[in-house]
Amino acid sequence: MGSPADSLRTPESFQMKHRFLRTAGMIVVADGIILLFNREVDNTPDHHVSWNNFVDNLQSGFEWDDNRFHVNHVFHPYQGSLYFTAARANSFTYWESVPWTFAGSWLWEYLYETNNPSINDWINSGLGGIAMGESFFRLSGAVLDNTARGGERFWRELAGLVIAPARGVNRWITGEAWKVHQNPAGRHPGYGLGQIRVGYRTLEESEPDPSVSEENAFVRVDALYGDPFSRSQSGPFRHFDFGIMFNIDDPEFAIARIRVDGLLGGTVRGDSEKRHFTGAFQHFDYAGHSAYEFAAQSFSASYLGRYPVGKMNLRATGRLHGVVLGATTTDYANYTGRDYDYGPGLGYELSLALAGNEAGDYLSLGHRGYLIHSINGNDADHFVSFTRASAWVPVGPAAVGADYILYLADRRYADFPGVSARNGEIRAYLSWVIR
Repeated sequence: MGSPADSLRTPESFQMKHRFLRTAGMIVVADGIILLFNREVDNTPDHHVSWNNFVDNLQSGFEWDDNRFHVNHVFHPYQGSLYFTAARANSFTYWESVPWTFAGSWLWEYLYETNNPSINDWINSGLGGIAMGESFFRLSGAVLDNTARGGERFWRELAGLVIAPARGVNRWITGEAWKVHQNPAGRHPGYGLGQIRVGYRTLEESEPDPSVSEENAFVRVDALYGDPFSRSQSGPFRHFDFGIMFNIDDPEFAIARIRVDGLLGGTVRGDSEKRHFTGAFQHFDYAGHSAYEFAAQSFSASYLGRYPVGKMNLRATGRLHGVVLGATTTDYANYTGRDYDYGPGLGYELSLALAGNEAGDYLSLGHRGYLIHSINGNDADHFVSFTRASAWVPVGPAAVGADYILYLADRRYADFPGVSARNGEIRAYLSWVIR
C-alpha cells in the first residue's frame, strides 16, 4: 500500500523542461534590481547607464578593474550565484547552468555599468557564482519541504528564499511555494552537518607593520553536505563544505571569510570502515581583514581518506590546486592604484582531522600554500600560506573550541624590494552542531 504522499502531485508537474525565457528574464530582472539599488540607493555614478555605454563597451572589450576587494570577491560571486540558481530552478543541470552564469555576468559587465567591462569580475562572478550557487541551491532544497503545511511551511519557504532568492521567487511563480506536493528525489544528501560558532577573534604577531591589529566578535556558519565516501549518490556537489564568517563590529570587513569546496566527481574505494576518495573539486576562497586579503578561484585533484580510530575516525586530505584567478595583498598600491595583485597560480593543501561519527572535528591540523603569479598590478610572485590548528570539546548541547591560524607571505617584486609578512590569529568560540 502506498503512503499518502504517493498520491500527491510530483515536483516535475510544476515544471517544463528548460524554461529558457523565464531563466533569461530572471537574470535580466536580477541585474535590473541591483542596478537600481546601486544607482538610486548607493548613488554609484558607474550605474547611470545608457545605450551609448553598451556600444562603447562592445568596442573597448575587457580590462582589469580596481574596485574594493570585497566588491570583487564577495558581491560579484554572490551576484553570479543568482544567475546560476535561476537556471537551476528552471530545470537546468549543474553543467547546463554554467553558461547561464557566465552569460549573466557578461550582460552585467557590458550593459549595466558605465566603466569598461572587467575580466576579473566576469571570472569571479562566473566561477564564484557557480560554487556559491550550487551550494545555495542544494542547501535550500534540504530546508524546503513540499509536504509541510501552515506555519512550518511558511518558515521553510522563507528560509529557502533567503538562502537561494532566485529559487524562492521561482517557486512563487510556479505555485510550488504553497501547494502541498511530493518532495523531489535526493532532497536530503543522506548525511549532513551544520555548525554555528559564536566567539571572539584577535589578530597578533603582525609583520611588516606591527601596528596592525584587530579584535572582533564573530559568527561563523558551516555546512557539511553529503558524504564524499558514499557510493549511492553521484553528480557535481553531491558533497561540499561551505563556510562563512561574519565580523559583528567591523563594517569594513563585515564578511571575513568564505570558503566552498565542492566535489565534481571521482572514485571511491575501500570497505565500510576504511575508504579512499580520489577525484576533482571546485574551490572558492575569500579572506579579508585589516592585515591581509586573499581570494582564489581554483580546481583541485584531491585525495580524501577515512580511517577508523576506536569510536572515532581520522580523516586525511591532500589536494593539488590549479588557480584560475587569485588575488592577494600587494605592498606597492600607490604604483598600481589597487591594494592587491591578480594572477593565476598553483597551490597545495594537507590536513588531518579526528572526529566523532556524529559530531564535528575534535582536533584538526591543516596547511595550504599558493603561488600567485601576478599578471595585473605589480610584476610579482606571491607565495602565501595558511596553517591552522583547531580543538573542539563537547560541553552539554554545545561545545567549546579554539583555532589558531598563521598567515605567511613572501612577496617578490621585479621592480621593488621584496616583503615578508606574518600574521597570527586566535579564535575562541562556543559551537552548536545541527544535524
